[in-house]
Amino acid sequence: MQWREEEGALIAKFGDGLDFMNSLDWLIEKANLSSACIVFAIGMLEDVTLGYYSCEQRRYIKRNFNEPMELIALHGTIAKEHVHIHCALARMDNAVVGGHLFSARVRNLCEVYLVRFDSVRLSRAMNKTTGVLELQIE
Repeated sequence: MQWREEEGALIAKFGDGLDFMNSLDWLIEKANLSSACIVFAIGMLEDVTLGYYSCEQRRYIKRNFNEPMELIALHGTIAKEHVHIHCALARMDNAVVGGHLFSARVRNLCEVYLVRFDSVRLSRAMNKTTGVLELQIE
């Protein structure tokens, strides 16, 4: 993995075969990111687990996708060790799947762009009504 930071903006390249979430966790630790946004990522992922939050069941319904897919959108927040990511992936037939990203493995490479917040503090707190860990901005 390669990464660099300039004036609060980070760019990283995750290589083939890496666990995407573990690589992101490593980058968060090395760059000392406690409050940040994942602005975008592009590349390819495989062995992906996505989730859809069921408001009625108050839980994520997970689905696995094993085939390599083009990463066409990925965005999220990093809030005190809690990473929240949504992504959209294109299958070989150009059908798109998406949702909350739980796990994935990099196929070929992924380019990830993040922005650090220095004076803004992000955290998460449980909303007892919805059952969702909601973003808190301080």
